[in-house]
Amino acid sequence: MMKFLSKIYPLFFAIFPVLFYYNTNRFETTISSLMFPFTLSIVIYACVYGILRLIVVDKNRLKLLLALFIFYFFSYVHFVNSFSFLKSLLSNLHLPTNLILFILYSSLIVLVGKLLLKIKDRDKLAKTLALIGIYLVIFPLTKIIPWEVSRAQTVRTTKDNTIDGVVIKNVARKPDIYYIILDRYANDTSLSDYYGFDNSDFLNFLKSKGFYIADHSYANFPKTHLSLASSLNLEYVNYFTKQFGKENKDYTPAFRMVQDNKVARILKSLGYRYIYFGDWWEPTRVNPFADENINLYSGSNEFLRKFFSTTVASPLIGSYLVKNDFLGFSDTRIYENMLYKFKKFDTVALKDSPKFVFAHMLLPHYPYVFDEFCLKSEDGTGPLEQSKYISQLKCTNTKMKVLVESILRKSKTPPVIIIQSDEGPFKIDEMNRSGEGVDWTKASDEAIKTHMRILNTYYIPDAEGVPIDYERKGFYRGITPVNSFRILFNEIFKTKFASLGDRSYFIPDLDKPYSYIDKTTEIKFK
Repeated sequence: MMKFLSKIYPLFFAIFPVLFYYNTNRFETTISSLMFPFTLSIVIYACVYGILRLIVVDKNRLKLLLALFIFYFFSYVHFVNSFSFLKSLLSNLHLPTNLILFILYSSLIVLVGKLLLKIKDRDKLAKTLALIGIYLVIFPLTKIIPWEVSRAQTVRTTKDNTIDGVVIKNVARKPDIYYIILDRYANDTSLSDYYGFDNSDFLNFLKSKGFYIADHSYANFPKTHLSLASSLNLEYVNYFTKQFGKENKDYTPAFRMVQDNKVARILKSLGYRYIYFGDWWEPTRVNPFADENINLYSGSNEFLRKFFSTTVASPLIGSYLVKNDFLGFSDTRIYENMLYKFKKFDTVALKDSPKFVFAHMLLPHYPYVFDEFCLKSEDGTGPLEQSKYISQLKCTNTKMKVLVESILRKSKTPPVIIIQSDEGPFKIDEMNRSGEGVDWTKASDEAIKTHMRILNTYYIPDAEGVPIDYERKGFYRGITPVNSFRILFNEIFKTKFASLGDRSYFIPDLDKPYSYIDKTTEIKFK
C-alpha cells in the first residue's frame, strides 16, 4: 500500500489546497462548489506532469519536481498569511509588497527543492512526502466530513406553501409582482444626516407614480442573506439561534432559504412564472427554482475565482486576468452586467403574465463602477468612499426612474412593484465597507441607524390601475420587510394574515450570524 502511495503522492499536493480552502470557507459555501476548483487542480497537475515527463527521465526526480511545483503554485496565500507581519511592514514602508513576497516565496521553494534533490535515498523521501501529502488531505477532511453530516441533518426539506398554516387560494386577478432589492440603498434620513444628500427628487418621482414611501422603515436583519431569508419567507429567522447555536458560522442555511423561498413557491403554485435577476454575489447569482435566470454571472463561479486568487498566479498575472475578465469578475464586468440587467428589464413587462420578478441589484453597493451620469467609473476607497457611493446612488435613481416608467407603460395589466433595500450602507469610519474585522457591539447609534434604516416603497394598484389607499389597507410608515408580503397578499389574495411586530436585530460580528441583539429602540424613528 505504501509503495503505491509513494508513486502517486504528488497528486495529494494537488488535492489538499482545494480541501484546505473549502474547509476555511465552508461557512459560506456548499460542497458542490468544489467541482470546478478540483477540475482546475487536476488539469494543472496533468499539464505539469506532461511537461516534466518530456524533460525529466528519472521517475523519482520527476515526482519530486511535480510535487514541488504543485505545492508552489497552490500554497502562495498560506505563505503570505504566515508572514502577515512582513506584509504589513513592507506596506508601511511603501515598498512593492506583492513583488517582494513573491520573490521571497519563490526563493524559499527553490531552496527547499535543492535540499530535497540532494537526498540520495529517493524511495525513503517519496514515502515521507507521501505521508505528508496524506496528512494534508486527511486533516481538512476530518473537519469537512462531520461538518457536512451535521449540515445535512439540518437542511430545511419542507416545501410548506402555507403562511401561519393558511393556504392561499387562487383568485381571478393575479397581477405581476416585481420585488426589486437595491442593495445598501440608504434611508433618506441616513442620506441626509450622514452623506449630506437630499434624495427628495427620487422619492417625489415615486410618489408621483403612485408609490407609497415607508420612510420610517428599517431592516429586520443586518446582512443580505438574513434579510432576504426573512422577507421572502414572511417570518423572522430568530429560530436559527436555537437551531444552530449562537457560535455557528454557517451562512448556508439562510442562503438556502433565499433560494428556495416561500413567496416564490406560493406564487408558482398559483400559476406565476418566476423570473430571476441575479448578481455577482454567489447566493443570488442564479436560482435553480426560477423559470428564467437573467444575469451575465450565471456561468461564473465565485468560489473558483477566490480560490484562484490564493495561488501564485495571483501576484504574477492576477491583475491582468481580472482586468481582462478571464475570471469573470472585473469592475468592467460588473458595469456591463448592470447595464445588461436594466436592458433586459425593459422587456420583462411584455412577457406572459402572471409573473413574479425578483431582482437583486447590487446598487448602490460597492464596487462603485458608475458615476452620477451612469458612465464607467473606477472604484474608490477611503476619502472617496462617500462621494463614490452618492454618485452610484444618483445613477441608480436615474436607472430606476426609467425602469419604473417602462414597467408601468408596458404592463398589460396594472403590476405590483416593491422597491426595497435589504440593508443600508456601513459607516465606514467605524465598520469598514462591509462590517469586516470589527466588533459590531461597539458601533455607535449613528452607525447602527445608518446601516439598518432602509429604503422601502410600494406600488399597489387596483384592477383599474388606481393606487390603493395604502394606510387604510394596512401599510404604514414604519412597515419592515418581514411584513411586506403579508400585507400585500392580504390585498391581492384577500387573505387575513396578521402583521408581525416590527423588530430590528443586529449581530456581534460577521462570525456570529445567529446571535441576535435587538436594536429596535435605537433604530426606530421617534
